[in-house]
Amino acid sequence: MFNKSSFYTIRTIGLMICYFILSFSFIRSQSITHKISDNYKLVSSLTDSMNQYTQWYFKGKIDTVMFLTQKENFNNQIFNLIVANSDLMYQLIDSINQDNYPKPIEELMDTTLIIEPEYPTEVVTDSEQMDTLSDFSIQTPYPEIPQRSRTFSPMNIAGKVMTMNSGKRTTFHIQFGLYFNNWIESNTNPTTPPIKLNMWKSFNFFGDMSLIWNTRIGKMESPISIYYGLGMDNRRFTLKNDFIDNFQDEILKSPLDTLNYDQIRLSGSYLRLPLGVEIQIKKTKIKLGVYFGFRIKQTRYAWYQQNNQNIKIKIKDNYGLNKNNYGLSLSLGKKRTAVSFNYDFSELLVSPNENHIELHPWRVGFVIKL
Repeated sequence: MFNKSSFYTIRTIGLMICYFILSFSFIRSQSITHKISDNYKLVSSLTDSMNQYTQWYFKGKIDTVMFLTQKENFNNQIFNLIVANSDLMYQLIDSINQDNYPKPIEELMDTTLIIEPEYPTEVVTDSEQMDTLSDFSIQTPYPEIPQRSRTFSPMNIAGKVMTMNSGKRTTFHIQFGLYFNNWIESNTNPTTPPIKLNMWKSFNFFGDMSLIWNTRIGKMESPISIYYGLGMDNRRFTLKNDFIDNFQDEILKSPLDTLNYDQIRLSGSYLRLPLGVEIQIKKTKIKLGVYFGFRIKQTRYAWYQQNNQNIKIKIKDNYGLNKNNYGLSLSLGKKRTAVSFNYDFSELLVSPNENHIELHPWRVGFVIKL
């Protein structure tokens, strides 16, 4: 049927077709290979640039905000180039072994099942790869940092306050004072015995709760500073059982004038404004200042016995506590603890009494700063 020349002609045509197919596949493979190579060159260039920015940051040539922004930008570009190369590698395999490459599993499954690709499969051009962070549709796969639960504790507060105060001319701290209260009695009537106070039962665990600011004068290392603030000043005075004859009109007025009491306590709270000077000599801190307070609360307590039972009553009324208190403060301490002394120039009670007794409170205790 076919002569020898026809056979050679058909064979030549077939070889030419095979050569054309192989040449097309080779050219397509070469194009993809060049793109992969170019992408890896871009990755290497971006890595060098990121290392350069890192060196500039540690040498102080750029600030933290710029360094973190550029680092985020470089990481996103490198990640997108790696994703693009992954897609190009799949395309290269398809072009070389189109017939033997197995079909994706999605084509073998039911068409009702849609599987979303994890990354876009379109080829990313060089110009798109070098866009800024705002133009990327793929976010950098950084792991999420778990949120720590917030706990309230004095140590957490102290740590935050100490961190906030580092390297600043004006510092802030929270001050707590534990005080024993007493008074100095001025009596113009020599026949009247002094009023005795139970100092141990006049202890205030929260005698002072203040917010204090401290501003150094002059340089940052100056040993002299000015302190000022705002706080609560709580007072407590527990009288012994020999007070009836001296202060019956003031302390035992209605409704406390109908019973015999074993003990009476006077308490009051002031909104306090402290102001003073602090001098630091080596590790010792000396504070000298004044304070002024506005009365916000006054309360009387009384204890008595009835039917062999101890009964306590509490009365919130105006028993004559001074509306304002002002005086002098002095403290001596180291680091965050100090011994403190306060003396009121103002009188404790303002209501007149027949014995012309004046009471000027004072207190001594410990101060703790956070």
